Amino acid sequence: MSKKTKITIAVALIVLSIPFCKRWFSTVEYYFSDEGEKATSSLKYRLTGTKTVEVAGIEENSKSETIIIPEKAICCGYLFTVTSIGRSAFSGCSGITSVKIPSSVTRIEDGAFSGCRGLANVEIPASVTEIGWYAFSGCRGLANVEIPSSVTEIGWRAFCGCSGLTSVEIPSSVTEIGEHAFEGCSGLTSVEIPSSVTRIGNYAFYGCSGLTSVEIPLSVKKIGCSAFKGCSSLTSIEIPSSVTEIGEEAFAGCSGLTSVEIPSSVREIGSGAFYGCSGLTSIEIPSSVKIIRSSALKDCSGLTSVEIPSSVTTIGKEAFSGCSGLTNIEIPLSVIEIGERAFKDCSGLTSVDILSSVTEIGWRAFMGCDNLNIVIDNSESNVIVGGNAFEGCESVTWKKDL
Repeated sequence: MSKKTKITIAVALIVLSIPFCKRWFSTVEYYFSDEGEKATSSLKYRLTGTKTVEVAGIEENSKSETIIIPEKAICCGYLFTVTSIGRSAFSGCSGITSVKIPSSVTRIEDGAFSGCRGLANVEIPASVTEIGWYAFSGCRGLANVEIPSSVTEIGWRAFCGCSGLTSVEIPSSVTEIGEHAFEGCSGLTSVEIPSSVTRIGNYAFYGCSGLTSVEIPLSVKKIGCSAFKGCSSLTSIEIPSSVTEIGEEAFAGCSGLTSVEIPSSVREIGSGAFYGCSGLTSIEIPSSVKIIRSSALKDCSGLTSVEIPSSVTTIGKEAFSGCSGLTNIEIPLSVIEIGERAFKDCSGLTSVDILSSVTEIGWRAFMGCDNLNIVIDNSESNVIVGGNAFEGCESVTWKKDL
């Protein structure tokens, strides 16, 4: 038998023997951290390699408030390096107030600290490259967090529900802010997104009601669905010329938003993108947009004027429904379809001319516009009008007798 074979067998025997050790998953006799501090003795470990372990959890009867994770651990007489904090390792440990993670750790797995309501302080070392899904979800006592420059992606729901979080520093290494990453962080007042980020995921800052300002860098190409939905304290937003798509309900419910300028790079404004932005007084839709999607500006009651560019062919269902402050709207010759309830309850409208290019006016399209005098050019005899389209309007004039 060769020397290499003997070494291989010896290593295999060591690895196989570890799971059967009586102390495995129990209190381990020796611990030391990378700074020589006495580590928490009630931690449990799980084997991940011949020389590595991850923190698997903590003893059920542990009353430790401060958790010090060691860089090295001696289990069953063998020395191991702690390289990760395992999935749901401390999930629901509401009594933990602070955690110190050693520089040997490279991964914080899914749900590692989820539901640790009392966690107020955590130091994430520069060695960490991955923060897993819902890693700190529901840590409502967490006031601030510094994400190291080694991290490239903030995972799904990573800090979701951290309502006590007031500040977060996103490093320039991050290229994507994952879906629901900071959802429900109602204490967050401002956030600076680095120029490395190309995508803001769906629901990324949904429900961050305390957020007053956010700077979107020129690198971002897409603002995901509901990315800033419910950010009611947000007063202004500058969308850079790099953005080509604004997702569905991206800014819905941002009632504090007073103005927004959409750059000509944007080709798609998703359904309900600015739904319920009651403080919005003006908006400029660029000529790159062809369809105003359903509910795009629904219930923007403060909106007094809007210019529809000549590129638009379709005004979607409920696109301007409930815009009671809208006093004037000019529908360009390019428009061929006005969707169902498109201008329903726009009580401030006094006059609208519908040109001969329009072939379809949807059901209840102008219903409830009780001050509206509408003129329809039906000279081409090609317009289809849905039921109750003009119900409640002050007057309806057809250019050609019906």
